[in-house]
Amino acid sequence: MTTSETRTDASTAPETMLRDGYDAFARGDIPSVLATLADDVRWTEPAGSDYAGTFVGPQQVMENVFARVGAEWSSFAAVPERFLPCGDTVVVIVRYEVTHATTGRSAVARAVHVWEFADGRVTAFEGVADTHLMREAAGI
Repeated sequence: MTTSETRTDASTAPETMLRDGYDAFARGDIPSVLATLADDVRWTEPAGSDYAGTFVGPQQVMENVFARVGAEWSSFAAVPERFLPCGDTVVVIVRYEVTHATTGRSAVARAVHVWEFADGRVTAFEGVADTHLMREAAGI
């Protein structure tokens, strides 16, 4: 599936789109991940996280989440373990496997991602994670 198809094909099942998105993230293909987001997506990172807050639009997600993750972690894998689709919402149980670039510390932390869809695009994301383990790995 090309990036333009991802952006415009409203018939793409949300779970399939997410499976492709997690695969793209694992390959470092951030443009493909961003292409799935609606122009006004609301992306919420959990309180207690260094990335805490709600960011609106793909550009804010790139600047406040993906760019920082790439700069601060020498490895950052979001490994989906279970997809729980419910109409236009998909809950994904995730395992983060991370190593911090500065401290060299690693962690494995559990997380839940809640994805909302409309017209074949992600309109909202909310992450809930074990931020304590992530902060320990970062030396905070």
